[in-house]
Amino acid sequence: MPGTAKEWGLKDRTNIPDSLDAQARYMAYMIKKFNGDYVKALAGYN
Repeated sequence: MPGTAKEWGLKDRTNIPDSLDAQARYMAYMIKKFNGDYVKALAGYN
């Protein structure tokens, strides 16, 4: 999602290391947001 990528500071979605970093930071945020509930975090991620 372009908006989410921009929000997490990802400028070039084709840059794999930067993309993975942004994805990992976003997933960590979702896990924290849902108090460690991985099922809800994954649902929110998608």
